[in-house]
Amino acid sequence: MSTIWKFQLVRPNVNRIAMPKGARVFKTSNETKENYPNLWAIVDPTAEKEDRFFLVTGTGHTIPDIEGVTEKYVGTFFTDVDDSHPMAPLLPRVLVYHVFELPDIGVAKRVAEALGDKWTNGEPECEMCGGAGRISGDILCPKCGEV
Repeated sequence: MSTIWKFQLVRPNVNRIAMPKGARVFKTSNETKENYPNLWAIVDPTAEKEDRFFLVTGTGHTIPDIEGVTEKYVGTFFTDVDDSHPMAPLLPRVLVYHVFELPDIGVAKRVAEALGDKWTNGEPECEMCGGAGRISGDILCPKCGEV
């Protein structure tokens, strides 16, 4: 039996999400009260989990020329600029992001590194303290708790 689950995208660039094997991602959107972009997938809740990798990139942002990066388009979402952001007066009021599923961890690492992200133990490195970790599919630093 299948069900629909929601998975949160927590950062621009590469996201690593644990999903049940065979999950079929069918939508990405920013339409929830949390104001975080999400993926929705049809899953078998009894299936063993596997890590999947997603690139979140804004319109006009650089996409590395690495084979497989743009082969699997997932969707587009819009997000409002937070007025508290120091660059808010200079940014458009709505930003547009696009989501692509990456084929494997090797491509994910190469993309992350090409975009300037550091990885520790297979996870994007925390910009706050240098730690890395993943809790419930979201990328959280076990040292400082920051995304």
